[in-house]
Order: sequence, then C-alpha cells, then structure tokens
Amino acid sequence: MCTDVQNKEVAIDMSLQRRGMRKPQGMTIVTWVLLAVLACLTIYPTITLFLGAFHDGSPFSPNPKWSLQSFATAYGSSSSLQTIGDSIILALVTAIVGTSVGFLFAWVSARTAVPLRQILTPVMVITVALPSLFNAMSWSVLGNENAGLVNQAWRALSGATTPLIDIYSWPGLLLVSLIKPVAVGYLLLLGPARGLSRTLEEASVLAGTGRIRTMFRVTAPALAPTILAVGILNLIVGLEAFDVPALIAIPARIPLLSTAIYKSINDQVVPDYPSASAYAIGICFVVLLLVWVRWRLVATRSYATVTGKAREQRPWHLGGWSWIFTVAIVLFTVLALLLPLAQLILGSFEPVFGSLKNLTGGNYTTVLTSTDAIGAISRSVFIGIGGGFLAMVFTLGINYIVRHAARRFSARLLDAATWLPAALPGIVLGLALSWAYLAVPFLRPLYGSPTMLILALMVAGFPIAARASEGGLVQIHGELEEASRTSGANRIGTIGRIVLPLIAPSFMAGWLLTALYVAGRLDVPILLSTQSNQLAIVTVYELYSNGRAGEAAAVFCLLLVGFVIMTAVLAAIALVARLIVGRAAAHAQELPPADPATRDLPTLIRSETRG
Repeated sequence: MCTDVQNKEVAIDMSLQRRGMRKPQGMTIVTWVLLAVLACLTIYPTITLFLGAFHDGSPFSPNPKWSLQSFATAYGSSSSLQTIGDSIILALVTAIVGTSVGFLFAWVSARTAVPLRQILTPVMVITVALPSLFNAMSWSVLGNENAGLVNQAWRALSGATTPLIDIYSWPGLLLVSLIKPVAVGYLLLLGPARGLSRTLEEASVLAGTGRIRTMFRVTAPALAPTILAVGILNLIVGLEAFDVPALIAIPARIPLLSTAIYKSINDQVVPDYPSASAYAIGICFVVLLLVWVRWRLVATRSYATVTGKAREQRPWHLGGWSWIFTVAIVLFTVLALLLPLAQLILGSFEPVFGSLKNLTGGNYTTVLTSTDAIGAISRSVFIGIGGGFLAMVFTLGINYIVRHAARRFSARLLDAATWLPAALPGIVLGLALSWAYLAVPFLRPLYGSPTMLILALMVAGFPIAARASEGGLVQIHGELEEASRTSGANRIGTIGRIVLPLIAPSFMAGWLLTALYVAGRLDVPILLSTQSNQLAIVTVYELYSNGRAGEAAAVFCLLLVGFVIMTAVLAAIALVARLIVGRAAAHAQELPPADPATRDLPTLIRSETRG
C-alpha cells in the first residue's frame, strides 16, 4: 500500500515537472500582499498603541513628547495596586473554578449515565454563542439587592429579611463571570475526555476504588496538561473580560484593568489616552506571557492517552451521585440560560425594569419607532455577516498559502500574525485601532464609520476564523489538487473546482461562528462607535447605563431575533454548499482523467466529501 502511494506521488511529481507547474512564483507575491494588508490591520495598530503609552498627549497632539508619566499615573498609586490585585483575583477564580466545573461536566457527559447529561452540549454551545452582556444585564436585575426576582423569591420562601445575593458585590461578579468560562472549559475538554483510554480507569475500579475517586485520581491526572492549558485560556479570558465588569464591577466599585482603560477615555473631560495605553501594555504583557506558556505546554510535549485498542465504552452508573450531578446540570442551565432569558423577555415588557406590574409593549413601540435603535440592530447584523465573511475569506487565503508554502518565512509570519489579535484583549484592540486611525490625519474620517467597525471586528474575529478555515483545509487531501493540475487545470481553476466546493461546509460553519462572535462583542466597538454609527450591543449598554433598562432589554431581544435569522440564513446557504459539494463529486466521477496518475480523483473527492 505504501509503495502504491509513493509511486502515485512520483508519477504526479514527474507530470507536474513536465508541465512546469511546480511551485509557481505568483504565490510568493500574493503572500507578501496579504502580509502587507495584515500588517496594516494588526501590527501597525499594535505599534501605535505601544508608542502612544510613551507620549504625553492624545493621538491628536501635533508634537507629542516622549514621557513615562503615563506609567506613573497608571501604576504609581495604591489604587493602581488594588486594580491589579482585583484583576488577578477575578482571573484566577474564573480560571480555576470555571475550568474545574467545566471538566466535571465534560466527564459526566463523556463517561457516565447521569440523567439529563444529553442537554449539556447544547446548553454550553448556546452559552458560548450568546453575548456576555446577556448574562450581565439580566443578572444585574435578577440579583438586585431589593427588587431582584431571585431575592424576592428567597424572601417569600424563607421569610428572611436579608437578600440571598447582592449582584453588585464580589460574589455577584464572580457568579456571572464564571458562566462563560465553565462553558468554554466544557467544550474544550469534552473531546479529550471522550478520547481518553479507559484502561487505567477500569483497572482502578477493579482494584476497589470508587468511580468518583477514580475520576480525581486517574482521569484528572491523565488529562492534567489539557486541563492546565484550558485553565490558562480561561485565565486570559478572565483577565481581559470587559462586558460583565462594565455592568457589575463598575457599579460595585471593584476596580479592574479592563474597566480602567475604558474609564481613562470615557470618564475624563479630556480622554487620557497615554494612561489607557499604559494599562493596555500591562494586560498585553501578561496575556502574551500566558499565551507563550500555553503554547509551550501544548506544542512541545506529547500527552498521548488514546491507544489503538478499541473497546466498548459503557457509561458508568454513579448511584446516588447521579442525582447530585443532575441537580448541578439543572442548576447551571437555570442560572446560565433560563433565568436570564426569562428576565430579559419580561424586562422588555416592563415599564420599570425588574417590576412585573403593568406589563406593556411600550418599550418595543419606542424601539421600533426609533431610527437609531433599528439602525443599530440592522447595522449589527450587517457588520456581523460582513465582518465574519471577510475574516473567513482573508484567513482562508492565509491558511491556503501557509499549507502550500509552510517552509517559507513569509508564510510562517502570516500564520503568526493571525494569532496577534488573540493576545490583545478586545478593549485593548479597540484602543490600538483608535490610536492607529486618529494619529493619522487622512485616516481620521474613518473613525467611527461602518468601514472601520467592519475592519476592527474582522481583525477581532481572525483567531476564530483562522482556526475554522484551517480545520477545513487540512481535511482536503493534497492529491486532489495535484491531480487536478496534472489534468491541465491551473491553480485558480483548481481552487474554484476542487478546494472551494470541498471547503464550503467548513467555511459556512466558521462564517456563522465568527459572525455571532463579532456581532455580540462590546469591548471592541465601545471605543470605536459614534452616536450615529452605534452597534446594537453598544446601544444596549448605553440605554441600560442611562436608566432605560426596559428599552435596552427590548433592543437586546430584537438583536437575538436578528441572530436567529442570521443563523437560519447562513444555515440555508450551508445546505446549498453541501449540495454543491455533492455535485462536484458527481461531476468528477463523470469526467475521464487526463493522466493515469489522476485515475482516483473521483474517489478522493467522494472521500473528502464524506470527511
């Protein structure tokens, strides 16, 4: 079998050499063009951010002077130490607790017969897809010390006079901040938990160890490197979080680095861009360090735990523990989805947010008759679809080049540049783009425009889009392209007839994921939007902050409806894409190959389609 494959590769290589089609130089030109565009979108704003921290003025200053005053202002007081300490506490707690609970849920789903375990994956996917502001805004009312529904129900049932929870406190902040890290931890650990060999676990059980103790003593240590890597990712998420702290930490007077950046610009008569940049550099340094640690942990060692011995894996019955985990599943579903969604829908009909008296549709009337609100919602859907599409197209081109020229320095640099936005928290990325556009006179008119918002959110979506397009490309066997080009097709024709039809389903899934991700982010557009070009998520935040919470809830509900419509449209397009793939396979089967080396082309296409 190996000899047949080698002979086929030799035949293809000789055919390509005869036709002069090996490694065209045109790809090098495209690589450097993409690299130049990527440098303008990611590297240039990052450089201006770092330079801005050492200036004594704003991006508008005609002759800024070099200075370290911004660092003294940002880090030279006792309040700054409290800000750093509180940020570290929030990040550590969300990382440790979120990853641990996510691992427990992943183990329950992958290994046990616990009732209701089937709903875990849909609940976690929806939790990750929803904007963080969804939970923050809903829980800021649900957990209100006096009027919150949770505290009202607690007082009615228990007769207590004290509230069960005050959302504007450390426990309240941690409760809401933990929801998304738990879901992220679950989704990232579910695959490794399912793929882990049960040999050691079964040996532990046969030796008399209980299944719960086996999970702690065998399963968790076996997955420790993966769990640690996910924990570092959640640590980064907790450190750079802005949406939840903006609605809960600021009213609770809990200082955090992400909110300090926002307040340095928005809460000052004259925006203090240098101090905001100094805060941003501190976050970037820590995030880059954590990214490097995670990369070293995952990429430089082998942690193989899946063997070639396939055995039937029957789910474990945990006895009395099953009901404890079932209660935990129900509790998370209620806290993360059902209660917030109920509060948001009810709140959109309440004249006073949090009061169930005199429900009315007045909030929807106000929103639907407001050109600003309707414009913000339609703009969010448009920018989400447009920004997601551009991010997928751009990263698809980058990954295609990286795959075919992996040894070239320019290709490696392209791949590394797509990761740069992942190391920049959203509020930092928004600040970096503010510096980049405001510091150049002829670029200032773009500030706050839909074009700038699309570019900014496209950049923010690069890490997700790059991984989605990469996953689709690696499934396409290299022989398909080689065989197509041997048959006489040029590279453009090969991409159009082979690569694009096969990548279409993965492209559509990545487009939907990236569109939902960028359209629901608050941290990037909050520093880049103007009053005339706001996105719906920024409109929701401002309405809520100005005491118009009912209208904010109505806008949010309409935005969620827009997300559902967007998902349905992209799903329909994905279905059409799958039909196109099927027709491509059938077409390839009907065409006789022009070269003996390509006789298996239809079979390869069908196998790639099934994959």
